[in-house]
Amino acid sequence: MNATQIARYLARELSEDEAQTLLRWVEESPDNKRLFIQIKNAWSMASMGKVDATDVEYTRQRWQFVQRQLDQQTIRPLETTPWRWLRVAAALLLVTGLAFLAYFNQNRLQPEISYQTVETPAGKRSRIVLPDQSVVWLNARSKLRYPTRFDSRKREVKLEGEAFFEVQSSPDKPFFVQTDRTTVRVTGTAFNVYAYPSESEQRVILVHGQVAVSHAGSRQFSILKPGFSATVRKTSDPIVIQAVDATEHTGWTTGKLEFKHLAFEDIARRLERTFNIHIIFSNPKYRQETFSGSFDENEPLEEILQVIQASSDFEYSIRKDTLLIR
Repeated sequence: MNATQIARYLARELSEDEAQTLLRWVEESPDNKRLFIQIKNAWSMASMGKVDATDVEYTRQRWQFVQRQLDQQTIRPLETTPWRWLRVAAALLLVTGLAFLAYFNQNRLQPEISYQTVETPAGKRSRIVLPDQSVVWLNARSKLRYPTRFDSRKREVKLEGEAFFEVQSSPDKPFFVQTDRTTVRVTGTAFNVYAYPSESEQRVILVHGQVAVSHAGSRQFSILKPGFSATVRKTSDPIVIQAVDATEHTGWTTGKLEFKHLAFEDIARRLERTFNIHIIFSNPKYRQETFSGSFDENEPLEEILQVIQASSDFEYSIRKDTLLIR
């Protein structure tokens, strides 16, 4: 265990397992705990702006001085063991102090990261090129937040709504998509994420490559293969993986509305986002009726409704921005 590991713990960069290992090490002996407290105090001082490059240089000079003294010492039979170990402990403390200060200054000198947020209104979709040249298609009524540059360890974006990702491959720098309920981890692949906060289900559909999906905040990931989806309902519910037709879920990126045995209430949500209209079911029996079809988003709403209506007995009326199904 070293000072850099403790500094990573204080910066909240350790995994849960690594953090638990460190804390167990701290409790193993008074010396471990003392070193941890000393570095924690130094961290607090640095966080308040009381550490600068001169501290690193001073520590380096002191370590070189102690190293010279140790090199010049000869082993004397009458030397007491406590004094010998005291000198060694002092040298080790200087080394760990140098490692910590170097770690802190290296991270502190990195320029502050700024963020960009893109929101797409109803009836529109956006194409976004991320700093690593990955491409994101953002569907209607969706929001994507991403940094103007990715850090050296990972790439992470936050999504509300639906987006299709074409991620540039970088195995040593994984890409994460975070929603309010789901975490998606990839290295380079193409996949769709459907995650509107108001809806009960969120889905990840893999087109090619490989992704890992988990509940937000969990470290237990489920691996997806191409042509499969992962459905996340509530945090306590298991993730459901099943085979799907990916084109049914990604057609929107090319202006297509694809329905395959889809419940009318789910179709209604897509129509609401595409045509910027509010749909109300006055007769709830139609909510779970299923329909299939393929439409161009440029087709008028009434033409789409008439095609769906051909296989059902529902009636509808449109008044301003509200569609009533009865």
